[in-house]
Amino acid sequence: GHHYPDHGHPGPAMGFQQVALEWWDHWLRADAPEEPPWPSLRVWMREFDPPQDAMDRRNGAWVQSGPAACEAVSRQVWLAGARTLADKPATDRQDWLVPLDLRHGQASGDTGYFGRFGGLPLMQNADDDRALVFETPPLEQDLFLYGSVAVELQLEVKDDRSQICLRLNDVSPENVSARVGLSVLNLALDENLDAPEMQRGAGVRTVRIRFHSTAYRFRAGHRIRLSIGASYWPIVWTPPQARTCRILHGCVTLPVLPNGPLGLQAPFPEPLDLPERKSFEICSAPALIRSCRHGRDGEIATGWHQPQSSVHYTDTDTTFYYETRADHRINPALTNSARSVFEHRMQAKRPDGCAVVTSRMQATATAGAYALAGRIDVFWSGDRVFSRQWSVDVERRFS
Repeated sequence: GHHYPDHGHPGPAMGFQQVALEWWDHWLRADAPEEPPWPSLRVWMREFDPPQDAMDRRNGAWVQSGPAACEAVSRQVWLAGARTLADKPATDRQDWLVPLDLRHGQASGDTGYFGRFGGLPLMQNADDDRALVFETPPLEQDLFLYGSVAVELQLEVKDDRSQICLRLNDVSPENVSARVGLSVLNLALDENLDAPEMQRGAGVRTVRIRFHSTAYRFRAGHRIRLSIGASYWPIVWTPPQARTCRILHGCVTLPVLPNGPLGLQAPFPEPLDLPERKSFEICSAPALIRSCRHGRDGEIATGWHQPQSSVHYTDTDTTFYYETRADHRINPALTNSARSVFEHRMQAKRPDGCAVVTSRMQATATAGAYALAGRIDVFWSGDRVFSRQWSVDVERRFS
């Protein structure tokens, strides 16, 4: 969550200061051995966690790899009839419509997990019901992902400005779906997220979509589920038109460790609560409040509020206060009804006065343009010293 490894949340944390000192000692000391005393790569391998907004510690273990260890091999599974991921391509021709449900993404969690408490992806079952789903039978033995999952799809596209939104999920024997990976492609862009000189328009095309590199253990008895949708609000802005696409063929390439991972030969050191003399004191850190409301007109409002938090820096006798709100609204029946608002208030009290900065940013869109509106106000000891308000429209060329 955007923290140092000794304060990471969720855990486990590790003593990165000791690891850093070991690294510097090896590379700066003239008498250090030629080969470093650690493996080429140390990775946290996750496994199934019951989905929840926040957790103290993840399930999983540290593993290591080197030149001759943990070499992944490719295993392919194909989109097949009965919404399955099969070991062999289907012999009969099938195609599937990718649904455009603007509620898809309600279980996504935060748009960015930057150290706020909570905001992890929630149980994915409701989003799976709003998507096109393919899954394996229950696994007969553990399967270890180690690398980047790739999905190749042959699509029949009606509009370049469409999205294909993929989730890789771990489904427990109790049918609880937990998100392992997320990848989204704007069909107006290529694999490098560049806009081609000419729009390709409607027709059949093949796309290759990669997930972020992952180390993950699927337990025996669990199922691997691929969920495919045509939007993912509020992580990604909704497409401008209510158009979707069809999948004519699909293949998933899984990088797997056939013999399982290697555990660490030496464990990481325990975290140290450094520095011993703290230069700051946390005065208040209330829990973040999340909300989801359904209006009578069908509008869905999701968001969060971080109540005022404060920290005092003793060296300068300065206290900082922060408060933030996020509000995302959409009517699932109206493609261009999405609206996002962020509000932030920061206050700094010190012996010679008090500074307050407030800001607000709103984003909406039509089929042709994004509309952004912002305001910032700055006060010093109660007097307004700066104020600015602006708005700008940005043409929707590729999204």
